[in-house]
Amino acid sequence: MSKASELFGSSKNQNWRTGKRELGLLKPFGPIMLDPMTDSDNPTGAQYFFTPAMDVRKCETPWYEAGGLIFINPMYGRALGWEAPMIAEQGRMLDDAPATINNSELICLAPHVLDTRWCRTLQASAEATWIPPWRPVFDEQKPDGSWGPQTDAKGRLTGIMKTMALYYWGYRSWFFKEKLQPYGGIFVKEDR
Repeated sequence: MSKASELFGSSKNQNWRTGKRELGLLKPFGPIMLDPMTDSDNPTGAQYFFTPAMDVRKCETPWYEAGGLIFINPMYGRALGWEAPMIAEQGRMLDDAPATINNSELICLAPHVLDTRWCRTLQASAEATWIPPWRPVFDEQKPDGSWGPQTDAKGRLTGIMKTMALYYWGYRSWFFKEKLQPYGGIFVKEDR
């Protein structure tokens, strides 16, 4: 097992809510139609969603049938081992479906650590990958039950300590690059 696999595989908290900045990056792609891994209060505002209790693995309908933007910020920890192949397969099915049916796009926010099998799986199947020039700040559950940005003991914002990426599947990887390029960062394997 690689050091990165050990780090992410041993995560005490598998639920890291997507921060406002990262959700803001998705606005040009339209409203989120499906979030296949979220909380019951649906923080991304997706029209359709699955919670861990609903277990998205039991869903036999291809995600692209929701139409529009599918966004997923998978759970961390050992779950990435089964989530990455499932996400990659859903991306391949979306790529194989005629874009004129529903104009679906899948964007996944996940760690970009190349010495892990799940990262290589996502990277190999995605149409494009963007690595932002910052470390994302995720929301975490506070002791009072509310949610807010991750902070240290002194109240300073903290981000995840590893590089994250947005992985893209869909019919307009050129649009993905066009909308994210102004922020800087690195594009990998776009416009194939």
